[in-house]
Amino acid sequence: MKKTPNRNGESRAEKWPGGDEGGPAYRRIRQNIQVALEGLIPLHIAEMRNHSFETRKELAEADGQRIASHADKLLYTPGKRPRVLSALARGIAALAYQPGGITTLGIHACAHPHPQCPASTTRPPCCTCDPRACTANLTDGTCTNQAACAWCINGCPAADHPAQLCCSPQTTWGRTRALNR
Repeated sequence: MKKTPNRNGESRAEKWPGGDEGGPAYRRIRQNIQVALEGLIPLHIAEMRNHSFETRKELAEADGQRIASHADKLLYTPGKRPRVLSALARGIAALAYQPGGITTLGIHACAHPHPQCPASTTRPPCCTCDPRACTANLTDGTCTNQAACAWCINGCPAADHPAQLCCSPQTTWGRTRALNR
């Protein structure tokens, strides 16, 4: 619920469209958007797999402009949605390529495996760049030599360099998970 001051400086609550923040209409809209994004984000991650960082950056910037200009149409004009949902999914997919992925709108998305990924239930093995530093088999999961283990620092360093060996198989679709279900 949004709070705004009245002319006396006292806060008063304003209701969100369709009910208060926890109302059923708001929850239904949010849930529908999450379900749609869970399907669209992996498609955009796969589409961007061969794009350079600069290209992904340009796409995200253009999508940001579209979202800023037309996001209200996503909620209020059923017949006229100028690809805002797709722009939102593509922007999230572009950010999924960053180390650690992105968590937003109750969804975590990542293009490459990384430590403490909420989309994964098991910790993948360390990269093959220094097998002696691999601590994936330790029971407490801690790393004794983070400087030598690139996995512990930022995930697999070979993710964007296929010539190098990587610690886990590449997934074309990335990983996407709703965190609140």
